[in-house]
Amino acid sequence: MLKNINPLFIIASLLIITSCSKDDPEHSHEGELIDKVTLTITNQAGGDPQIIIWEDDDHADEGDHDHDHDHGDDDDHGDEGEHVEIDLAPNSTYDVEVKFENTKNPDGVENVTLEVIEEADEHHVLYELVGLSNFTIVSAEDDYEDSEGNALNIKTVWTTGAAESGDIRLYLIHDPDSKIGTTRAVFGDGPNDAEVDYEIHIE
Repeated sequence: MLKNINPLFIIASLLIITSCSKDDPEHSHEGELIDKVTLTITNQAGGDPQIIIWEDDDHADEGDHDHDHDHGDDDDHGDEGEHVEIDLAPNSTYDVEVKFENTKNPDGVENVTLEVIEEADEHHVLYELVGLSNFTIVSAEDDYEDSEGNALNIKTVWTTGAAESGDIRLYLIHDPDSKIGTTRAVFGDGPNDAEVDYEIHIE
């Protein structure tokens, strides 16, 4: 029976299989394009939330971003490489939610946070504290989790103590080796999808 198979049929079949395998999409581990990070900080004691915005001008067209603080007293903006300032009250507790966006998506502004939540196993948000001794950050009770129950830190609770100043560095880590720790080195060599510095003033 095999002798009756046309060799051209075999060649054509191999070409089709090869072509299909090349067309199959591969999952990219290069990370997400994020050029805007927004923190919504709400004091549990009441009052209007602070909206803290960081934007990356490296991914912006000339003239697209205006940093003249015309967005209200509760909004603060910063460029890549700058420390965005956050003022907090001592001995207070805040609910904080982070949002990641790609404002240069050709189809309109993309809320990358939704993809981070959907792919929770491949992401982790880390807040690394520098020079803050009376300050804690923990995941909120309604935070999102990965398939192993690790909190993603999209929603966190910040608790301040006595007056002090220091820094917080926010990382969105892609493909972390671990999801337990307080310093970036613990999480391995996975790329940072986002990295923002915040200058904290508790007074």
